[in-house]
Amino acid sequence: MFRGSKNATKVTRALTFSEFDHVAIVLRLADENDVHFIEATGGPGVTVNKWGNIKKHVGEGKFYNKIVYRHVNYDDNEPLLDIFWDFCKEAIGH
Repeated sequence: MFRGSKNATKVTRALTFSEFDHVAIVLRLADENDVHFIEATGGPGVTVNKWGNIKKHVGEGKFYNKIVYRHVNYDDNEPLLDIFWDFCKEAIGH
């Protein structure tokens, strides 16, 4: 979950009574060391970003003041993973 520093994000938090204004799915792919974020953005729609690209925008006075995460336990059986990846392929870029 992200907490942005811009005025629009403050409005979102006020309207939703939330400490955060943006969410993403965080993934660590088996064949890569970097963590990836699947997120819906205002410009290009749903995108995939590497943590290495996002972390420079996090901190006091930067685009995101704060990021927190919550680990989700799930059953990672093959049919569920296939459904999840199909969803990601369909959503990215839209």
